[in-house]
Amino acid sequence: MAFRFFTTGTSSALGAVVGKPSLVTKVYIPRQILVLSNVLANLISSLLEFVVLLPIIFVIQGHLPVTVLLFPVIHFLYFWFIFGAGLLLSSLFVYFRDLNQIWEVLVNILFFCTPIFYPLSIIPAYLMPYYILNPVTQYLIMYRQVMVAGDLPSLGSVSGVIMVGIAAYFVGSFAFSKLQRRFAEEI
Repeated sequence: MAFRFFTTGTSSALGAVVGKPSLVTKVYIPRQILVLSNVLANLISSLLEFVVLLPIIFVIQGHLPVTVLLFPVIHFLYFWFIFGAGLLLSSLFVYFRDLNQIWEVLVNILFFCTPIFYPLSIIPAYLMPYYILNPVTQYLIMYRQVMVAGDLPSLGSVSGVIMVGIAAYFVGSFAFSKLQRRFAEEI
């Protein structure tokens, strides 16, 4: 579900600007709102999916860990990361229309580089420093810790995802602000 939020959030943000040409060319609105609205719609959908997951965890484990209360914090950090990536992708898509096909391939590669259907323990120790560089892996590990294992994420991993989210937002925001000047001409 967490990876699905990443996939749908970034993919819908990709076409946010190009998909609303009349709002970009005829009306002045802050164009970041187009991306934000798409990512927020996917946030609501993912929150509903996680609400459905809670009774399943309760039935399987017999209880819900207290750490599940940290889920909204982790999900907000994940949202911030996806919003930043969406800003970058949507601004680049205005100029490079083949980016959606490239992004689909990259997301599929990222899916197999993320411990979704296999445990992190099967990764060889010498590859682990590179494997952990995948930001989605960090979020998934934190989701599992608070929702299933009942463990608190380490301070290092929390600060790492905060820095990644801030970096993604600033890079995406910077690229969006620089490239939006010619959005109307390119659309």
